[in-house]
Amino acid sequence: MSEPQSVQVEPAPHVSPRRRYVFLIVVLVITLVLLAVPWWTLLSAGTQWPATVVIAGTGVMVAVFVALPVAMMLGHGHRAADWAAVTGDALLGAVWVLFVWSVLGQLLRLVLLAVGVADPARSRIVAAAVVVVTLVLLAWGFVEARRVP
Repeated sequence: MSEPQSVQVEPAPHVSPRRRYVFLIVVLVITLVLLAVPWWTLLSAGTQWPATVVIAGTGVMVAVFVALPVAMMLGHGHRAADWAAVTGDALLGAVWVLFVWSVLGQLLRLVLLAVGVADPARSRIVAAAVVVVTLVLLAWGFVEARRVP
């Protein structure tokens, strides 16, 4: 019989505070870009929504801006929490789908501009299309994820 081998655990490498700040800044900038494009597409780009709609939408975007990195760090950090991992991953997926379709919505904006649709109708059509496509894709993804193979 062979003797059991002991497992050696190496201490975690020291990470300088400067490197942590740089990492945090990069994460926040990426999150800001992922949310700024949908914010602009849905709330700002000539839509002329009432102030309450813009304020409420901005509040949702700010809440997601804070919640996404926090949930990802809590869910995938040293002391991973399942609820935070699920929340962070779901938020990241939803934000990514919203970001991509906000970018693609700009193509619809160009088509509507070429056809002669004026603002705010053009911007509101784009915003509605982005929201509808995003919600349909997220619902479909949820159903597919819950499906038994």
